[in-house]
Amino acid sequence: MKNYTFPAYSLLLEDPVPVVSGGTWQEHGWGPYQFPSLRMTRAGHILATCTCPAAVDDIDGYEGQLPFGRVSEDGGLTWREVRDTDVPRGTVLADGREYFCPGPKNAYSADWLHKYSPVFTQDGWRRMDYYRADEIPEFPRTPEAQIYDPAAGKTERFRMEVEWPNLTMLVSHHPKGPLVFPMEMLMGGMGYVMADPDGTLFFCTYGNGCSAETGEPKRMYTVTVLRSDDSGRHWQYQSEITTPQDWVSRSCEGYCEPSMARMPDGSVVMLMRTGSGQPSYITRSTDNCRSWSEPTVFDKVGVLPRILALPCGVTLASYGRPGLFLRSTSDREGLLWDTPADLNVYDNVVPGTPGSCFYTSLLALDDKTALLAYTHFYWPNSEGVPVKTLLTQRIHVQMH
Repeated sequence: MKNYTFPAYSLLLEDPVPVVSGGTWQEHGWGPYQFPSLRMTRAGHILATCTCPAAVDDIDGYEGQLPFGRVSEDGGLTWREVRDTDVPRGTVLADGREYFCPGPKNAYSADWLHKYSPVFTQDGWRRMDYYRADEIPEFPRTPEAQIYDPAAGKTERFRMEVEWPNLTMLVSHHPKGPLVFPMEMLMGGMGYVMADPDGTLFFCTYGNGCSAETGEPKRMYTVTVLRSDDSGRHWQYQSEITTPQDWVSRSCEGYCEPSMARMPDGSVVMLMRTGSGQPSYITRSTDNCRSWSEPTVFDKVGVLPRILALPCGVTLASYGRPGLFLRSTSDREGLLWDTPADLNVYDNVVPGTPGSCFYTSLLALDDKTALLAYTHFYWPNSEGVPVKTLLTQRIHVQMH
């Protein structure tokens, strides 16, 4: 048990609990046992997942890789194998129905691509071509979403309508040839949905391409926020957060991997990554995501930051690489954050290899309790062998 004490509250962290383990880092490499996720099932149990043992970390390897994990019926103390009845709950809407974003979809080759010319091209790890999606009728822009009605026990599938000015279609020059990134990459699992009590949905995601506001090419990531007033059937552009163009010379990716939460004062706070080993940034909106404050540094690192506002008034944030950090605040506006807690869980890592993907997930268990999930690539299994493992830790808030 670790105890972090601050003026208004304390955080008590229970010891890490292994959820599911695989083979060694040398056997698996990077793809399997990363991207941890915490969700509730329809039965009220906890579902903790990560990428499966056969996962491939590439743009043509998203489909067919079912999440791999376990279920807890006792608040994360013990874990069992997943059953067919362990159905994950979607984003709960104001009327009790559940909304599900489009599922993952691979980048694909397109025989119509040769008819169009990119707006601009960018070289990097792989060459990327950027096209104006409005000029390409063959590019599908209506991915499928779902709504589950627990009262009727029925699922409705429908095509989402997305109003996104100057939408960019991205093409990667893959070893298999030019591959088109599907709309599901922007509107699916890479995004983050926030549901308000009045029924409004907000969705934040990120990508390269052209500014929705001006249509100008952006050579670094841009965060985009969309809004839906009809349970996710239609999404309208709300705002964007563009990376300063003079950052092109920096060794960072720009604002990406956003996560946002509604704060106790009614504002919205968003955390963003700028790269592995690069600072994370924070920004705030006081007008329902229509505009944002100038982003400022949140911490020295922060890939895939996660933010969770608990009903007790304490907000949590998890992030890392390198290291794993938990930061918190009782400030209703989310402007003043307490000192980050270094969880220091990577002592036994082999030098020169990653100790984790350093991605995290947070889930509220009740008003004052949360569950944190992360991966460890050298966690001792029952035989003492360091293997890739999904871990969870319970976080208790005690108000002073």
